[in-house]
Amino acid sequence: AALDVPEPADESEFASHFRKASDPAEVVVFDEVNGIYEYRNDVLAIEIHRTEQNNPPLAYYICHIYMRDIDSYRSGFGSVRINGRDTQDACVMAREYKAVLGMTGDNLLHSDYNRGMMMRDGRIFRSQTQVSLMALTEDLSMRIYNKKDVAMLNEIEEGTQDTFAFGPPLILDGALCADVDLDRFGRINPRAGLGLVEPGHYVAIVADGRLPHYSHGMMLSDFAKLFLDEGCVMAYNLDGGASATLVFMGEYINKRAENHYRSVPDQLLWGYSELVPGVDDPYMVQGLVPQDWRKGN
Repeated sequence: AALDVPEPADESEFASHFRKASDPAEVVVFDEVNGIYEYRNDVLAIEIHRTEQNNPPLAYYICHIYMRDIDSYRSGFGSVRINGRDTQDACVMAREYKAVLGMTGDNLLHSDYNRGMMMRDGRIFRSQTQVSLMALTEDLSMRIYNKKDVAMLNEIEEGTQDTFAFGPPLILDGALCADVDLDRFGRINPRAGLGLVEPGHYVAIVADGRLPHYSHGMMLSDFAKLFLDEGCVMAYNLDGGASATLVFMGEYINKRAENHYRSVPDQLLWGYSELVPGVDDPYMVQGLVPQDWRKGN
């Protein structure tokens, strides 16, 4: 496990990301044109920026998440049965939870091939060790274990609430993990992952892919470098491909093809806001790439 986490940043710098006393209780910026999305209240700040490039075509979203309270994070499930298998459209799920930010998880029990250890809200869904693990800890930090490391089972005794089994690890102890492109998911794909800069400061990144002339996707090694460039001392790959979604204030902000995305059984969710639209409310953006974009027109 990677346990070398730096001390929190200077409080004044950390505090600068949250709302100011003169601000409304919730500050929301939703700038689809420029790819800038922000949310701030007293205990949670989210800063998202979209980056696009042309050679090769690539689009990705970097989300800096600042938390003062563990309650700013929660797990989302595909149905009220919380069985780890039922799936739901990611945007609908995020709206049902009134979540400020939602991102792909690890597919929970929907795919039987995953022989990892999965806990959500303290409930054990699976307790095997063939897959690497990311644990989100109560001290607003993170632990990552390589596959087959039985020490991950200690998270059960620690009372950890949320663990994710997908991988591979991308960064450990501030260094890029070697040979990640050799992983079964190493080739160019849409991506989703989570990293840690310091306690209370996470970085979520989602990269679009499989969209000709807009965004091809990323190799795992290039994806890992994005986290390192953002200052992460550890980072972990989550379920990508057709599952890679990013929902902000109840709207899809990443792009995907209409015939190439899937409903998901779980999400990582941050924040709660009554400003998030209801399930039956209209959508401002749905993140679907028009046909002419895919043809390069």
